[in-house]
Order: sequence, then C-alpha cells, then structure tokens
Amino acid sequence: MTRYLSLAEFWFLSELVTGIHAATLIKASRVDLADSESIDGSPILTEVTLTAAMVMSGHAETVVTCRRVLADAYDKRYGIAIDFVLEQIPLVLAAASPEAAATIIGYTERYSVGWGGFGAAFREMSTSAVGGASDAARAVGAAMDRHQIVAFALAALDDLIDTNTALGLPG
Repeated sequence: MTRYLSLAEFWFLSELVTGIHAATLIKASRVDLADSESIDGSPILTEVTLTAAMVMSGHAETVVTCRRVLADAYDKRYGIAIDFVLEQIPLVLAAASPEAAATIIGYTERYSVGWGGFGAAFREMSTSAVGGASDAARAVGAAMDRHQIVAFALAALDDLIDTNTALGLPG
C-alpha cells in the first residue's frame, strides 16, 4: 500500500530531518526554483504549491507572497493557478477580514473546481475559519466574475499588508 504525504507533512518531516525551520526551508526552495529552469513549463504552479505551504505554516511573509503569486498568475492569465490561490486566500484573510474571506469563498464555491482533496481541504478550513460570516458576502462573491474577484482579493490583501505594516508586523 502506498501512502502519499500531504504538503504539510512533507514540510514537517523536512524540518524534523534537517533541523531547519520549515519557513527557512520554504524560502530556500523558492530561491532554488528562481534559479532553476521551468518545471513542466509552469513554474507558477510550483510557486502556488509553496504558497500553500506558507499558508499552512503561518509563515510571516504569507500575505505578501499570496498577493504576488495571485497577481503573477492573473497577469499570465493562468486560470489553474488563479483558482488554486483563491482557495488559499480566505484562510489568510479569515482572522482580519472575515467578510472579505467569505466573499472569496462565495466565488470559489460557485466557480472553482476545488482541485481535489487539497483544494477541498483549504475550502473547508477557510469556511470553518470565517464561521459566522454573512451569507450576503458569499452571495456577492458568487456574483463576481474572475476579473472582479481577483481585483477584490488583491485589494483585500493590500489592506491586510497596509494594516500589518502600520502595526509593525511582517507582510
């Protein structure tokens, strides 16, 4: 029987084996990727996966990274990457802006394919994290198209970055 590791388990085991904090390993992986050739012609997908690891680990630069990856994916009109990052962003926004997170969840519930168990897990965690956020916010998100939701998500991330900067917190 073969059992595949989740990304969170992979980073946990990497940290355990190397003795290096997962956030440092993630950052080193990003540097290695930047210096490498494209992976299957789609390095943005690797960035999206690393972003997921950062979201799960609570990395200090998660907000800035989510914003950068979403903007890059949108600029390249890379729909798969856009949808996958949109699944992650509500978890990042949930504590500071549950209504914004619920709006994005509304969009992903209506339009996103969920990306199997991994995407479904992010959506479930995000939905749980926003808890009592209004159905009205979800309805607003469900009514948006891709261009509108990306602009909304980027603005929400910018607001969080501005708030964190004002409080002296990282990204």
